[in-house]
Amino acid sequence: MRGEMHGTTHLSIGQEGTAVGAVSTLRSDDFITSTHRGHGHCITKGADISLMMAELLGKETGYCRGRGGSMHIADVENGNLGANGIVAGGMPIATGVGLSLKMQGTDRVCLCIFGDGAANEGAFHDPNVVIFLEHKALYNQQGMVPVGDWRVPLGKAEVKHKGKHLTIIALSIMVHRALAVADRLAKEGIEAEVIDPRSLRPLDEETLVDSVSNTGRVLIVQEAVLTGGFGGEIAARIAASKAFYYLDAPIMRLGGAEIPIPYQIQLEKRATPQEEDIYQAAQLLLRQKPA
Repeated sequence: MRGEMHGTTHLSIGQEGTAVGAVSTLRSDDFITSTHRGHGHCITKGADISLMMAELLGKETGYCRGRGGSMHIADVENGNLGANGIVAGGMPIATGVGLSLKMQGTDRVCLCIFGDGAANEGAFHDPNVVIFLEHKALYNQQGMVPVGDWRVPLGKAEVKHKGKHLTIIALSIMVHRALAVADRLAKEGIEAEVIDPRSLRPLDEETLVDSVSNTGRVLIVQEAVLTGGFGGEIAARIAASKAFYYLDAPIMRLGGAEIPIPYQIQLEKRATPQEEDIYQAAQLLLRQKPA
């Protein structure tokens, strides 16, 4: 309330019993991976409260020299390998630690603590290592939620909007903006096909190549800068495929400004592709004539 504790703080009030009951079964040389509500885990694993509070207050004398704060506090000497702001983020870490302990021939264990939300994550279901990029600006998006056990297949793109005049391949939050542009173009009699690759590795080249082969024009939209962005890889694969011979215009890419991303919201919008930017790029692409 006094502004002394900076950043996001997730309390573990009411969850003390879980921490005490689980961690009390461990030996002092065992390990744990924690969650974003890890204060109870940290204390139960034998943390020095003064060092813990110093960390929560962002002080140099804290466990992580004030860099971890509430959600990333760790006490490695006591076997606490760290709290994690990513839901189910501790699972791959605990798996690796467990494998290491097994290969060393010890009888030590690593206890992975996680909440209900982790049961919806790939790390819970799939033994393969997956890096999931979550866009914070999508948190307020609303839409239909599938019923039952539903998983997004790796390596399978989704055609979000059918079309025949141009293909828009959009990454992450750009999918929603591209769909808005497709609706706008439809009112002008232009049918844009919007594709969400969903996973980058493996990449569903077949769906992308087939779409571009049918439309003859492709616009690749990403929030990241063009230099070194994954859109360049998509463009290269299209250029090296059969789709190249069906192109009626050069491959067009749209990305963020080649600057550090601004914090101020209006500057951020100026630095990343917005709906109007995608619309203007699509119009420019459509005006280009075959050689």
